[in-house]
Amino acid sequence: MKKILVPVDFSYVSENALEYAIKSNPDAHIVVMHVFNGLFSQQNRYLKSWTTKSQAIYEQLVRMIKDVSTSRDWNKNISIEVREGDVLKHIKKVISEFDIDEIYMGTRDKHDIIDKLLGTITLSVVKSVHIPVYVIPRRAAYTQYNGVMVAIDNEQDFQLVAKKMKEWNKTHRSFIKFQNVNNDDTFNLRQTESLVYQLLSDNPHPSPFEVSVVSKGQVSQSLLEIAQDDALDLLVLFSKKESFYNSIFFKSLSKELILNTELPLLFL
Repeated sequence: MKKILVPVDFSYVSENALEYAIKSNPDAHIVVMHVFNGLFSQQNRYLKSWTTKSQAIYEQLVRMIKDVSTSRDWNKNISIEVREGDVLKHIKKVISEFDIDEIYMGTRDKHDIIDKLLGTITLSVVKSVHIPVYVIPRRAAYTQYNGVMVAIDNEQDFQLVAKKMKEWNKTHRSFIKFQNVNNDDTFNLRQTESLVYQLLSDNPHPSPFEVSVVSKGQVSQSLLEIAQDDALDLLVLFSKKESFYNSIFFKSLSKELILNTELPLLFL
C-alpha cells in the first residue's frame, strides 16, 4: 500500500492539500502530521502542558480530517502524528519511520511574510527529501491528470526523465508534454523526440506525448503560461544535482513556481 505524508498547519491551504491527497489516492495510507513550534499553532499558545497541547492538536486534526474525508471509517487508512520542534526535521523522521512514498504539501502565494516563509519551508522539503513531493496551491481541486507538462532543459538526463515519467504514467495514462523553454537555441528537438519515443513506446499502453521548445521570457512564467494555455493538470520538475550551478538554478526556479503557481506541481 502506498504511504503518503501530509504536513498541515490548520490553514485552508493545508486542508485543501489534505483533501487533494485523499481524493487522488483513495487506496493509500495517509499520515497527517502537525508540528507544533509556536508559529504554526498560535491558537494553542495559551495551553500550558505539552500533553494538553498535543491532545488539543490531535482533536483539531480529527475535525479537519472529518471535514475533508467522505469515508466514515477514515481512521482505517489515515493516521495522525503530532510532533514538537523543527518542521523539516520531523518531516524527515516521519518519512523514515513510516517508509513514506510521497509527500503532499500546500503552498500559498507571495503577498505577505508568512506566505513567503511557508513557501520557503515547502522549498526546503523539495530540496531535502528524495521522494516525490506534490505541491498543491490553495485553490487547486483534484482532477484526473489528463495532461501533464514536464519541464526539461539541455542539462538533464533525458533518458532518466523519460523512464521516470513512463513509470509514473503506468497509473495515470496521461498525455505528457515535455516542454523546454530555450533561450540559447541549443536544444536538439529531433534528437529528444526520438529518444523519448524509443523509451515510451516500449510499453503495452504507450503514453501519448509531445516535445516542445519555445524561446520566450522568464522560465517559470513561460512554463505556467504554456501549461495554462494547454489546459494541463500538473507541472512536473526534476531536481538536478549534478553541479553547483544547476542546484542554484533549480532552487530559484522551484521557489518562483511554488510562490506563483495555480497549478499543482510534482517534484521528482
